[in-house]
Amino acid sequence: MRLKVIMFFCFLGIINYTYSQIGYNVDRKKILIKDFKSLKVYSGLEVKLIPSNKNIVYVYGDNIEKVVVNLKRETLKIKLSVGSVFNPGYNYIEVFFNKKIEFISAYQGSIISNKKTIKSDQLYIKAKEWSKISTKINGKNIKANVSSGAKITFKGSTNELSLKVSAGGLVNAEGLKSSKVKVISVAGGLSSIRVRELANLNINAGGKIEVYGNPKRVISKYTFGGKVLFK
Repeated sequence: MRLKVIMFFCFLGIINYTYSQIGYNVDRKKILIKDFKSLKVYSGLEVKLIPSNKNIVYVYGDNIEKVVVNLKRETLKIKLSVGSVFNPGYNYIEVFFNKKIEFISAYQGSIISNKKTIKSDQLYIKAKEWSKISTKINGKNIKANVSSGAKITFKGSTNELSLKVSAGGLVNAEGLKSSKVKVISVAGGLSSIRVRELANLNINAGGKIEVYGNPKRVISKYTFGGKVLFK
């Protein structure tokens, strides 16, 4: 019996040591930054936005020293250094911020998301080159531009939503409750919206729009094909 007890505590010691080693070996870089209004992410990096009472960037992953964080004229840019683009490994960034953001953009296959709801009166979101942006927002006026295979997913609520979707871009705004929505869909752009009052839809060259919410008024214009579906 005594031998079993000794073996049990030895086993626990091994487990605790292993976990402590794992925690110790997690690479992280902490960067203190000032207030910013604009965020631009490149190089296929994954960024999570976290509303807070402080401005801090945490970088985790395989090549944390090769992740470049630059803040200039209230624009925060995050990307990989030139020499590491072809061997990026996996890198993950958390951005804590304490002021309202007005512009969010993702390029080169990057991914941006947020844990908590972002509150903003005016917000412009842009996604290109197969990037993905997923955001929860409580706003008054939201504008978005998505193209070249990129995707934006919205949840939350807003008074007005204005979308330009082109070149295989995709916007999923079914989970965003909107009073007024304007959509320009061009060259295979796909979008889904939820609107109560007014839907102003311009479909060009094969675009497709799905409309939820049974809006009171719909204005639609078609050029060279396209489709609107009411759900």
